[in-house]
Amino acid sequence: MRIMTIALLIVEILAPAITQADERAESAIRSFAESRKVLQSTQEEILREEMRFTDEENTAFWPVYRDYAADMHIVRDQQTEIIATYLEAYWAGTVTEPMAEGFVEDYLAVKAQLVKVQRKHLKAFRRVLPPLKVARLYQLETKLESDVNAQLALYVPLIEAE
Repeated sequence: MRIMTIALLIVEILAPAITQADERAESAIRSFAESRKVLQSTQEEILREEMRFTDEENTAFWPVYRDYAADMHIVRDQQTEIIATYLEAYWAGTVTEPMAEGFVEDYLAVKAQLVKVQRKHLKAFRRVLPPLKVARLYQLETKLESDVNAQLALYVPLIEAE
């Protein structure tokens, strides 16, 4: 499936940035931005292929989806900032307990925002697609996000705890 292709592309983009000793945080931030571009450029293609829209559904769906994607982009920008801040602190060896508490709070806030965006746009998706296709859309979105998060997890180091 094309979802695995996205995950592999993201790994290829992130791996050099994460393994370099110098300028790790700056390089990782650039890599996160590149990986998001890869995801955005292929996500619509995957949806076109996997959703099997009728002509009428296709016409109605894309404006609604682009609004949804724009809102998700804002939240993912916040997520990228949190990851970048963590990586900078981690590689500098300056992660403190208060910072760790803040990272957890920020992480949970981003997760809540992602769900909020999904809920916000659910009614609009239901107006333009039948229930089975709305469910399929949310399944595909979940699969894509899960694959990206799994690949990121491989390269974002665990916080040091004694």
